[in-house]
Amino acid sequence: MVYYAANNKNNPIIIPDDMKPIGSGREGAVYNIGGVAVKIVNDLSWMTENKIWFLSRIEHPKLIMMPSQPIYDESDKYSGYIMNLLNCTNAENARLNLMHCRDLIKSIEFINADADLLARQKVALKDTKLRNAVISNSDNLVNVLDPDRFLTPEDPRCYFTEIEEFKKGNNYWVNELWYTLFYRMIDQSTDFKDADFKRFRFYMRKLLSGAMDRLDVPDFIKDEIKGFDTVEDYMIQKRKKM
Repeated sequence: MVYYAANNKNNPIIIPDDMKPIGSGREGAVYNIGGVAVKIVNDLSWMTENKIWFLSRIEHPKLIMMPSQPIYDESDKYSGYIMNLLNCTNAENARLNLMHCRDLIKSIEFINADADLLARQKVALKDTKLRNAVISNSDNLVNVLDPDRFLTPEDPRCYFTEIEEFKKGNNYWVNELWYTLFYRMIDQSTDFKDADFKRFRFYMRKLLSGAMDRLDVPDFIKDEIKGFDTVEDYMIQKRKKM
């Protein structure tokens, strides 16, 4: 298939029929085209043409990846969008418990700031689940992909009206992101065959669930891991003191 960036037929984007996507989901597939991420959307996608133009024109955050421009097919039909391509490891496959605490804290601070920036521009995060988080291989920071379900004033599904409501929504989804990631770190740091480790896993999940109920998971994680080298080092010491 042949597509064009921002309806510019001087810049063809060619996706061979036999090319395998680097990622796919119910709303479309992502391809690596010359070092650029190109997502071809389908009829289920939340990423409408108006929404993509809105997102491409705002000030972009640092670690929450946003689309740069829409693409069109040879009939000038809106077909998807372009994003920066990250050299990264999906969080579902990464040994998150080996992550350096300084990188995790930096990621938390950057993404919190990113969420505030987006809220001020009337963008609400949504669907910040484990599968949409990746670890950059260049700086070991957590990045968030897949902006399809983010809500904007251009989206008919958007139920936010005031800036404070966008901030409140983003606060929930940022907490959901760190809850899910730290949950995985806990599981990766335990041995399910050992009764003491099972008790530790239950204890840590209870603490994390309490932080989620208060919607202060980022601050909880930062306070817990401060002063440790890796998350695994923190888990080892936490087990000893439990």
